[in-house]
Amino acid sequence: MLDGVEFYCVPYLIGEPGRAMLKHLPALRVVQTLTAGVDDLLPYLPSGVTACNARGLHDASTAELAVALVLASLRGIPQAVRAQETGDWQQQFHPRWPTARC
Repeated sequence: MLDGVEFYCVPYLIGEPGRAMLKHLPALRVVQTLTAGVDDLLPYLPSGVTACNARGLHDASTAELAVALVLASLRGIPQAVRAQETGDWQQQFHPRWPTARC
């Protein structure tokens, strides 16, 4: 069944089993990663197989996560979640901008 596979997308974070699969694909022509790099894949690539990375694929979601984490931190979300776990419902004021010192 694997004899006709020409394109293989390495599963995200699967590690060794995903890379080891390459030797079982005799018709393989192209390998696609879901990461920005292919260095960990190169030792497993048969000769003549093209390796494609996913550079830029996660740019928007990484930027969105960074903004969300900054906002959560400024609003005290982590502290509120920890307090919620213990049933402690303290309201706190979180200024919009940290006070600048001149």
